[in-house]
This record gives sequence, C-alpha cells and structure tokens, in this order.
Amino acid sequence: MGQTNLPDSLQTRPRLKPGMFASPRPSMVPLSHLDTATLAQIMGMPASPAQAVQPQQARSRQDGMAEGAATRAAAVGVRSDAARMAYERRVAALSPADTLARSAIKAEARAATPPEVLALIRGWRPNLGPLAGSGGRANMSNAGVNQLARNLGRFGRGAGIIGTALALDDILSSPDHKRALVANLGAGVGGFLGGAGGAIAGAATGPAAPVLAPAGGLAGSVAGGRLGYKAGEDIYDRLSNW
Repeated sequence: MGQTNLPDSLQTRPRLKPGMFASPRPSMVPLSHLDTATLAQIMGMPASPAQAVQPQQARSRQDGMAEGAATRAAAVGVRSDAARMAYERRVAALSPADTLARSAIKAEARAATPPEVLALIRGWRPNLGPLAGSGGRANMSNAGVNQLARNLGRFGRGAGIIGTALALDDILSSPDHKRALVANLGAGVGGFLGGAGGAIAGAATGPAAPVLAPAGGLAGSVAGGRLGYKAGEDIYDRLSNW
C-alpha cells in the first residue's frame, strides 16, 4: 500500500507518560478514628438519644386564609339577613303613613348591617326616605330586597359550614391536634377582625366604596386569617414551653 499523506499533527503520536492517567490514592481514615457525631451525620442518624426522641414541630396542612375568609363571609351573610329580618318585623307594625318612623327603623337596620353590604346599600339607596313618586306604604318592605337578604343568610350559613369543615380537616390531620385547634381559632378571629377592618377602610373611599368595601373585606379576612393562624401557633408554642 502506498504511503498516506496525513497532516503532521495526525502523523505524530503523543507519547504516554507513566502515571498520567493514574489518580492519587485517597487517604483512608479508620472508622475507629471518627467520633460519634460524625458517624451519625454520615449515616443520617441522630447524634444522641435525646435528638432521636425530640418531636418535630407539628405542621398543619392549612394556613388559615380560607378559614379566615369563610368566617368573615359567614358573619356578613348571617348578620345582614338578621338585620333585614328585624327591619321587616318592625316596619310591618307601622301605620301605612308613618314614613318618619320607617326612616328611623331603616337607619337602625343599616347600623346593624356589616360594612361590606352596607356600602352596596348606600350606593343603591343613599337616602333613608321613600323614593320620590313611589307612593308606597310605610308598613310594606321591598319583597325583592327581603329575598336577597334571605339568600345572603343562606350564603353565610354555607360559608360557616365550609369554614368549619376546613378547620376540622386541619385539626384531625395535624400531628398536634391541640396546636391546630388553637391555630384555627386564631384564624377565625383574625379573619373576622381583618375583614371588618378591610371593609371599613374600603367603605371610606367614597364613590368607590360599593366595590372597595367588599374587596377590602375579602382581602382583610384572608390576611387576618393567615396572621391569626400563625399567632395561634405561636401562642400555643409559648404556653407549651412556659
């Protein structure tokens, strides 16, 4: 065969030096020279019996936000319906022409209505008196509004059931039932107070109140539920270690 013309870089073979592919031998440390803590760390075991039996902090599946929102929604719905029912009963006892007494009863009913719903009512009917030219009787309430209040009451009771179910699921599934119970109580209180604060802040925005009051109530109840849940956990931990 004839000589193959290859580039000089391919014709020259690199010489292998002794030991160029050999890796240095790792130093071996006898297990007898390792302390107990190092051995435990290597094997993934607790370094001492005390650490082995030390319980980990119980973590629950919920964070309180849903419970807080459900608690506030239940209170808003039930209280709105109760305020309207009291208004209906008192109005029905009036004489047909007693519009002044009806306006006073309406003012008291609005004062008992949660701010989330009250902002909607004021946006629709800012005044307490009868509509101009309505010709209605003072002892007759609006049937459509009455039915809307009944629906709010049903919504509130449903939200209460959902919130209770979420709390029970969290408590029963938690490694520490008592801690989860206190945390969920905190979520309920935080959601109620946070929702009230958010709704009041939204109601103070003037023309935007019919939108921002319910939105503020929802946001406040979610944030309050989360903070209340965390506060409940912290309170339980402090009392347990006291």
